[in-house]
Amino acid sequence: MEISIILQGILLASLFLSTVYVIGVVWRVEGELDLSYKLLSVSVVVLLLSEMLRVFSPIFFEQAALAGDVLRAIFGCTFLASIFLVRDVVRKEDGELEKPE
Repeated sequence: MEISIILQGILLASLFLSTVYVIGVVWRVEGELDLSYKLLSVSVVVLLLSEMLRVFSPIFFEQAALAGDVLRAIFGCTFLASIFLVRDVVRKEDGELEKPE
């Protein structure tokens, strides 16, 4: 079996498991952290879809690779937004930023 197929399978499986765990966290958090994890779950799902398109693009259609690239760009933006939100939550907890009353 070709090593790239094994690596693609590992990536898809880990992204699927990440989606399950992140969605599990979203159900349990509130406030700003909730929004951050919602963005994180969207980004993981988008990355999973983009990787599935990349893997299966020869089977489906020619434009699947382009669609995968668009989804990866969306992943980058939503992942960055979720990291910024978590950063602000952590900074507020550390006292670096003032908490709103």
